[in-house]
Amino acid sequence: MKETQSSFNVAEISAWKKALVSCPQRPVLVHVNADTTWLLQIPCVHKGRTRYNVLFDPWLAGPQYDVASWFSIQWHVVAPVFQTISELNDALRGSEVRGERCSAGESEECFIDLVVVAHEFTDHCHKQTLEQVPASVPVIATDKAAALIMSWHHFTSVSTPPMYKSELVPVRSDIPPWLRVFRIASQGNALYYHSAIVLEFDVSSSMVTQDAIQSRSKSEAVVYSPHGISGVDLAALPSAGIRTLALLHGMHEIQLAYMKQLNLGALNGINAARVCNAKYWLPTHDEVKQGGGVVSWFLNRTQYTLHDALLHSSQGASTGELVESGDVGCQFVDLCSGDAFILS
Repeated sequence: MKETQSSFNVAEISAWKKALVSCPQRPVLVHVNADTTWLLQIPCVHKGRTRYNVLFDPWLAGPQYDVASWFSIQWHVVAPVFQTISELNDALRGSEVRGERCSAGESEECFIDLVVVAHEFTDHCHKQTLEQVPASVPVIATDKAAALIMSWHHFTSVSTPPMYKSELVPVRSDIPPWLRVFRIASQGNALYYHSAIVLEFDVSSSMVTQDAIQSRSKSEAVVYSPHGISGVDLAALPSAGIRTLALLHGMHEIQLAYMKQLNLGALNGINAARVCNAKYWLPTHDEVKQGGGVVSWFLNRTQYTLHDALLHSSQGASTGELVESGDVGCQFVDLCSGDAFILS
């Protein structure tokens, strides 16, 4: 990614720190690997720090496999910017505005405040990476992922996000009152494969009062949907007054043996971004990984650029939903491993 005033690379800690100083009241998204591990830094006054750090679907070093290696195994082709949680935590400490004043006791502090896991599959729910996170960090995970994580007996707090309702989600004890986490799933999607986890927050509260969200007049949301979700299902967000600051949705369509569509891809993403009125669309879960096992024989991947997708949709391709020709209607930001973007 070509760096702009809103983008930088976190491999250079001084640049990271400078960027955070330049946007004290705006969130930052960091693409930790080339696939679907993300870090959301929400500005706040939390534990005396300036950022509340949410880690999504952490998978760093090593392979991931589901069932057994003979069934499905994959490795990163592009190295994550950090190889361990300890490396990430050290970088977060170094990038904090107060980092240079950290005392000896604070050097052991964990700067990851919340972990979010969207699916139980090990490219999202990677045990070897997750067990590096201190046990005291709360985890919010979807049903099957939460059950799997609890079976490890590592974390002290593992919970599931409620499904979306028009009224405000109740305040939780394990996260700040100005942050709400909930889930939206496509109708009839029994396994919740095509779904989204939504983080709704109010920076005006997180920076000053630490109060709970009382209304949605100032709240913003990051919508995380690594496998994609129908735009129809996201229509509830603007209807409720929720402003989607960023949509994380993949570009590649992935099908299993020309039958089961796994990742919905760019044509669906265009609709999703438009329907939820996203300000930014950041592609995710598109790393073409090295793989093996039985499942790899049946996977079919169609890769799109945004230009290709818009051209394809304007030529009347069938996508299951109407996609109008022209611009997608939001800013498209493609981040590589280690790239970060200020959500202005």
